[in-house]
Amino acid sequence: MKKTLAVVSYEIRATLARKAFLIMGLGLPLLAGLIVLAVIWINRDTGSAPAVAETTTDVQQVAGYVDPGGLIEVIPGDIPDTRLLPYPDAGSAQAALEAGDVDGYYLIPADYLESGERKYLDKDQRSRFIAGIKADVEKYCD
Repeated sequence: MKKTLAVVSYEIRATLARKAFLIMGLGLPLLAGLIVLAVIWINRDTGSAPAVAETTTDVQQVAGYVDPGGLIEVIPGDIPDTRLLPYPDAGSAQAALEAGDVDGYYLIPADYLESGERKYLDKDQRSRFIAGIKADVEKYCD
């Protein structure tokens, strides 16, 4: 057992004395720390950055909605009035879409609470969501 401890002790001292161990064990963490400090120093004047959802597009997309069942009583305050416009029927929403007043519109059927189905129609008449508007509306619909 004494010889085993002597071999282990020798190996530990030899490993700790190697330049490669010192570089990997001390140098790389030190380098990583310096990189983190440099990034912090470079970004010190940027202040608080806006959320990712706010920077996805420079153009504010506008959508309309048709709610024949009257399920939408109030638009939440964090959705600007100019981004989600009410329309009395699908015909007027379609006319606004064709005129370019909106980028698309939601059709919310009167039986939405039972079916859970809703549609978003854009200029291509495909049911798909505009990223920014989907994030705003989906959190209140589900």
